[in-house]
Amino acid sequence: MNTENQIFSNDMNMHLQEAIALIDRVIGSDGVDMTSGVGDVRADRSVLSKILSYMDSKGMPMEVDFTFVVRPSWKLELGDNAEFARRLNPGTRVRTLCVPDDSLLGTSDEIPLELKPDLVHARTAWEPVPEFAIFDGKTALVKSCTGGEYSQVFTVEVPELIHSLSDLFERHWRLSLTPERYRRLKKALASPRCQQVICQLKEGSLDEVAARRIDVSVRTYRRYVATLMEILDVDTRFQVAWRLAQLT
Repeated sequence: MNTENQIFSNDMNMHLQEAIALIDRVIGSDGVDMTSGVGDVRADRSVLSKILSYMDSKGMPMEVDFTFVVRPSWKLELGDNAEFARRLNPGTRVRTLCVPDDSLLGTSDEIPLELKPDLVHARTAWEPVPEFAIFDGKTALVKSCTGGEYSQVFTVEVPELIHSLSDLFERHWRLSLTPERYRRLKKALASPRCQQVICQLKEGSLDEVAARRIDVSVRTYRRYVATLMEILDVDTRFQVAWRLAQLT
C-alpha cells in the first residue's frame, strides 16, 4: 500500500467528514479517481445523477447503497429518479437512506415516489448523513462539498475507506425508520404527554407508578406505550427505551 493509501488504515471507524478530508489530501492517488463522468455537481443536487453515470460506464451493480438528501428542489430531480428506477432489475439489491430537510424551507420527510419502486428499500434517516453511494462493497461515490455553489463527487476504491463508509451506512440503517413510521414518531415526539411517557420508560417505572406520576389512567399509559412499540416495530418496552435513547 502506498503512503497516500496508508493513511486510510489508521482508523477503521473514521467519520465520513474526516474521510472526505483525507480524500481531499490524496486526490491523484491510485485509490481516488476524478473522471470526466464524475466531476463538478451543483451543491444543491444529489449524488443520484452520478450514480447513473457510473452505471453507464460500469453496468448495473448487484448491490447499491446510497444516501439521498431531500431538498426543496427535489422535484427537479424526478427525471434522474425515473431513469434510475427504469434501470433496476430483480437481481439488484438497492437500499437508500433518505435524509429529510427539516429546515424552514425544507420539505420535511418528503421522498419522491419515483425513488421508491418495489425494488428499492427506502428508509428515512434520523440524523443528517453525507451523500455517498457504495457499489458491491468495492467502489464508492462520495460527494465532498467545497462550501461554494459547486461540490465534487469522487470515485473511491480504497478498501479501508469503503469499509468505513459501509459501517456508517449500516449504523444509520439500523436506526432508520420507514418514511411512514418516521412521520408518526416525529408527531409523537412533539406531544408533551408522549415525552412524559418516554421519560417513564427510560426510568423503568412500573405502569401504575408511571401513570400516577403523569396523571393519566394506567390504560391510557399502556396505550401510549403500545403505540410507541408499534411505531418502532419492537416487541418489548426495553427495546422502546433503547431505540429512543439512540434517536433522541
